[in-house]
Amino acid sequence: MKQIKMYYKWVGLLLLTVLLNACVGEDVRQDSVRAIEITTTRTALLIGQNANLTASLKNPFGDSFSGDVSWVSSTPAVATIDASGILTAVSIGQTRVTATAEGVTSNELLITVVSDANSVATIVITAPSTTNVGVGSTLQLTASARDVNGNALNVSDFTWTSSSTSIATVDQNGLVTGVADGVVTITASANNIDSQAYELTIGSGGSSQASRTAQFAGSNGYRVSGDASLAAAGNGIKLSLGSNFSSQSGPGLYLYLSNSSSSVSGGVELGKLRKNSGSDEYTVDGVALDQYKFVIVYCKPFGAAFGFAEFGQ
Repeated sequence: MKQIKMYYKWVGLLLLTVLLNACVGEDVRQDSVRAIEITTTRTALLIGQNANLTASLKNPFGDSFSGDVSWVSSTPAVATIDASGILTAVSIGQTRVTATAEGVTSNELLITVVSDANSVATIVITAPSTTNVGVGSTLQLTASARDVNGNALNVSDFTWTSSSTSIATVDQNGLVTGVADGVVTITASANNIDSQAYELTIGSGGSSQASRTAQFAGSNGYRVSGDASLAAAGNGIKLSLGSNFSSQSGPGLYLYLSNSSSSVSGGVELGKLRKNSGSDEYTVDGVALDQYKFVIVYCKPFGAAFGFAEFGQ
């Protein structure tokens, strides 16, 4: 009986060793920062008022978590912000607030401070359900002004500006015309108050390539092979795995775009590897065609790259 128990004990240890070795690699910190998003319920304040800003951090796997950030107000004379994210309105004007952590900077919030509750405090740009404009095509933007409490004001005279007229122009009626591939921001102003910048992608977003191709190779002794291609798709990109794609099985396999062949730090997750062979497609918004160099088959539980493909330039 003791010999039987000892036999099963050794079999169990052997199976555990095999499972661990099936997906072992560089340990990726679950709380490392890949992106930061800051939000607030109020972007327009009267002098002396306060607003709470919050920061949501995302790790390389796209999971949100809380953590310490450093807050910055571009114009402290207009509004200050403390280490807890509490904003205090100081004087009339506008300031831009960001948060940073581990070298990553958040999105930017435009904060307006006014002294009169009935004056223009925010300007909002709206458009049809698209942020893409073809080269030579047009898009009509509209602007509306609101007071500090969000009430609409009777303002119709706005000044429109483009961050780059070589990419897109905008006339004083808010009509945008695409000039060349690229990304541009449009701003509307009235009574010395600017809107939050409105971002548009013109043409293919500045990429001169229609697609990029690559071939997979295994990493760390694992087997991955086959073709991959990357193409612009809508407001982002599409990864296509070829019919000859094949990957060794393993727990928790995901696909990532990265600028390293062995690490997903600073990259973007495309999703779980849905099948280990054959063609498949993955799409992600907000990513440019030439933004990343590699696609990685990645074992998330243990932080190991099973294989990668390097896209041609």
